[in-house]
Amino acid sequence: MLLVAAVGCSKSGPAGETTDPASTAAAKAASDVTFVRPDFQNTGSLFLIHAHDALRVGDNETRCLEVFPQPTKAVEFSELPPQFKVSSYRARGWETSTMSFGTLLYDGKVALAMVQEPRADDERLIAIMSDYQNALGQYFKFIPGTSARYWFWERGHERLVIVAVKPPKRSMRVTIAIGENSLMDALKLDVTDAAKDVASADQLFATQTKG
Repeated sequence: MLLVAAVGCSKSGPAGETTDPASTAAAKAASDVTFVRPDFQNTGSLFLIHAHDALRVGDNETRCLEVFPQPTKAVEFSELPPQFKVSSYRARGWETSTMSFGTLLYDGKVALAMVQEPRADDERLIAIMSDYQNALGQYFKFIPGTSARYWFWERGHERLVIVAVKPPKRSMRVTIAIGENSLMDALKLDVTDAAKDVASADQLFATQTKG
């Protein structure tokens, strides 16, 4: 999805699988992003959850590694996507076969962050949704689909989205992204573009299934 392409995680799936069509389309869309200066005012009420801890927009880089410590055998990355290389952004993250974490930092603060589990299932998705609804309350928007689904929370100048993608004959891929609104909008992580993404993914995956 868009955040995966933007932050640089999981250009391929687990065990050498190629990226799904929705992620390929997302990478193309992300290449059109122009420089965005994030607004850190009125942020901090939404957060990523990991191991009973929380990471918020506006947190510093040290806090990222406290909440999402890099596993010993993880592959580390710091390369920015091309559209951010002339800006004040920096990328940092890591990836294993079961989880990846990445963040875009602006002036040392988290402007956008994501965590992805490429080998999830329905039971794991239910647990994730339960954690976030218990912590943040009910999502304000759900975009259903056969192959992809989006759940949105939005407060102040920040947005959190959970994306579940289930390609035919592959594991479910769950991505949780949080970011300052203008950056999320620039990366098309919004309700309108999510609906288009779901429709496109369903069409592409339906073609794959028939083939």
